[in-house]
Amino acid sequence: MPDENCGTFFECLSVFARKRMYAQELTFRGELGFETMGDHSLEQLRTVKGGDKVIKNTPSYEILANDDYAQAFQFTPVDMVDPDQAEEKVVSDYIAKVMYQAYLKEGQQKFDFKKVLTKRAYRQASKARKLKSISDEGNQV
Repeated sequence: MPDENCGTFFECLSVFARKRMYAQELTFRGELGFETMGDHSLEQLRTVKGGDKVIKNTPSYEILANDDYAQAFQFTPVDMVDPDQAEEKVVSDYIAKVMYQAYLKEGQQKFDFKKVLTKRAYRQASKARKLKSISDEGNQV
């Protein structure tokens, strides 16, 4: 097979993919206490200059890097979390912990799903009440 001069895996990632993977890994390490790649790979994401040939679609086997799965799990990548939606980040962090359980250190495998789901349900119910109230006010005019 001829050499296509594609470059390394990191050189073939789009700038967007490298930034997203880097930001997500920093969040995993800093806030969630686990890592999904070694220091060398993290440094490659940070420093490598991309080439002309870019990997299309999902660049790795990480399930949450695939937009279809991320959407199905209601996972929001760290670079897309709305700062005004705190529960969105909490839910995404829990999803990441569940999906990457193998990377968690001893004692980190404890999850309180009820707490997260209760917060989310309360927030959604509050939004529904507000919308109904606005709708009722509009119908009275």
